[in-house]
Amino acid sequence: MKLQRIIFITVALAVLAAAGLRPAPALADANAGVDAASGGPTVLEGPIAGFVFTDQLGRRFDFTPASMQGKAVVVNFIYTDCGHACPLIVRHLADAFKKAGRDFGGRFTALTIGLDTERDTPEHMADFGRKFAKDPAKWVFASADAKTVAGLAKALGVYYKRTEDGFEHANVVTVIGPDRAVFARVIGPAPTPDEILRPVYASLETTGMVEVAPGAGGASSLLDRLRLLCYSYDPATGEYRADYGFLVVIGLGFSVLGAGVFFIRHLIRGARQAVGNAGAQAQD
Repeated sequence: MKLQRIIFITVALAVLAAAGLRPAPALADANAGVDAASGGPTVLEGPIAGFVFTDQLGRRFDFTPASMQGKAVVVNFIYTDCGHACPLIVRHLADAFKKAGRDFGGRFTALTIGLDTERDTPEHMADFGRKFAKDPAKWVFASADAKTVAGLAKALGVYYKRTEDGFEHANVVTVIGPDRAVFARVIGPAPTPDEILRPVYASLETTGMVEVAPGAGGASSLLDRLRLLCYSYDPATGEYRADYGFLVVIGLGFSVLGAGVFFIRHLIRGARQAVGNAGAQAQD
């Protein structure tokens, strides 16, 4: 039993050490809903003001009460160079919208906004969006100037910050009800269709903001998190490819683990033999 415990602890430490060698994308956002300037929650109480964007077809898109037409809107932020969490969360949104059937477009629409105001042009947003959506009337992939993006992000309580590698931002999907007030925030990079659709339908029937945390456990949730760690998204193909650099690190970690387990077993075997020889000599 002691040997098994030693091996288990060694395995756990090796896996944690290997994972710690490379920063992983956030699996749950402690900063979701925190504005970088104020450090506090900034979700706007009451109707969201109007904002003007450019959609993926290069047309002006007015995000106003008239454009909502009494429907709920699912809003999220991405940047098109993102290779991990952004395409993953948009894929989960696409899965949820597919499950909704005719309600998507009929009762609610979607708005995905590019954070990188220099690169996330209508052309780039169109290239990104066509991997997930076919109808721009139902799902707008929008570009805007920095002031507009910052204004809506602040109103929705979405944290983001430019970094050397792209953007650090909250993985959060915001549901805006027909009254244009924030109804729900679904937190995490891999929400299930039900976690997305429940607040959407609830917003059509009631008022008052709620917050939905990521689902606990589940095979699909675990696989999504492993995908975030070990795979990178290839925008050219719309598929995930193995991140061989990180897989090599994992392989090295398990090689070290194997050597450690062998060494520990050798020490234990040697100690047992020494005790046995000492006992035999004592009996002689």
